[in-house]
Amino acid sequence: MRVDRGGGCGRRGVTGRGLLAVGAGLLAAGLPGAAAAQTQVTFSRDVAPIFQRSCQECHRPDSMAPMSLRTYEETRPWARAIRSRVEAREMPPWFLDKTVGIQQFINDISLSDAEIDTIVRWVDSGAPEGNPADLPPPLTWPSGDRFRLESELGPPDLVVKSVPFTMPAVAQDAFFRPIVDVPLTEPRWIRAAETKPSGRDGRRIAHHASTFVHQPESREFLDAERALLQGQAAADAVLQVARDRAGGDPIDTREMLTEWAQGKGGELYPEDVGKLVLPGARVEFSIHYHAVGEEITDQLEAGWWFHPRDVTPKY
Repeated sequence: MRVDRGGGCGRRGVTGRGLLAVGAGLLAAGLPGAAAAQTQVTFSRDVAPIFQRSCQECHRPDSMAPMSLRTYEETRPWARAIRSRVEAREMPPWFLDKTVGIQQFINDISLSDAEIDTIVRWVDSGAPEGNPADLPPPLTWPSGDRFRLESELGPPDLVVKSVPFTMPAVAQDAFFRPIVDVPLTEPRWIRAAETKPSGRDGRRIAHHASTFVHQPESREFLDAERALLQGQAAADAVLQVARDRAGGDPIDTREMLTEWAQGKGGELYPEDVGKLVLPGARVEFSIHYHAVGEEITDQLEAGWWFHPRDVTPKY
């Protein structure tokens, strides 16, 4: 009886185990492979959109990055280097702490943990191209001769250009601070401002730049600051003339207007915000240039869009 029951139970058990084994075999033979095929990370479908949003501003022809990352053919040789830089959060550059403070920013190019994981898995799986039909439409980039804000505001009302600077083919980084007059005959309120290199070659050597507006009352202060280049005695002489004229120390009214680096657009203020520029003002450019193996001359351009003359912004 015990044997018969055992046999019966054994037969039923073998049947059940057999079904489980067959099912497990089918699962092992089919479903994981299907899932892998569905979840395989490819350049065309998964990686290219990330690169478009966060990388191609710099990594494209005629820009400052050392390689272009627009196509699979351009990107594949750099796959391991990309993995290393992305996983270390060195690229794309984003220097705000991801763990504290405000985390919602306009034009945030930083990568999420999920995007980093996507790139790492793509490289670790052999960096497959995938189906080119899955690629997003290629991005188009504005000409280096146009301001980005032109697409929204039209050409600027005023363009102030820096003094031209020639960067040698081989040299240490240069920090250039030209100061130019603003050709205004009446007070104007700036509603938008943008700074850019003068063209394609300028983008290759310009690392970053800032512009500052000096109102007329700070001209003596600025003159003294520039005179320091000839020594303290020269600066003291200029300051003394200014004190005699004004009856006190000159005022520094320098105000930062724009910053530019690769990928940076313009500054468009809210409707009730503006920055006043008076006749007699001057613009100071603070520019960082670097050598690229070819002698290039650049002239930074500051484009300004004004509020209508009958508008006085609240702020």
